[in-house]
Amino acid sequence: TDLMQKHMLNLHMPKHTLVLKKTSYRWRKMLTVDDSHNLSEASLFSGVRFLKYFKWENVVVVDDILEHWKDAEDIHYKVWKFVAKRVDKVMYVWQNYRRSFVAGLIAAHFDQNNIITDVDQINDKSVVLLEWRWTEKYLDILS
Repeated sequence: TDLMQKHMLNLHMPKHTLVLKKTSYRWRKMLTVDDSHNLSEASLFSGVRFLKYFKWENVVVVDDILEHWKDAEDIHYKVWKFVAKRVDKVMYVWQNYRRSFVAGLIAAHFDQNNIITDVDQINDKSVVLLEWRWTEKYLDILS
């Protein structure tokens, strides 16, 4: 209905929900996508799917998904297997589930040379999806 459409257009997204920002880091031009509002399996899937609309290199910076403590190893494996098929580079900034992270990437035949450890390894003309609790730290570095 018209009333529903009107209200939908007036919805305000929570802070850190698919917020796009043009930025440059040293000489590199980048587009950051801050989606750190609520890191979950579903939000990471949707954030990664969102990246397909950009022609630049896709990079995901992420930490642990904390919503499923009981099944965390399996979830991290499944998530990274999915992510590996859809992005160019990944940066995992936490260590709790690193084994599952690497196993999921390997299962999807992800080139391990594209597992990065520092923002200096992000190329010019990259779209950087920030799915991380401390996103502000990286936004400050990349600004």
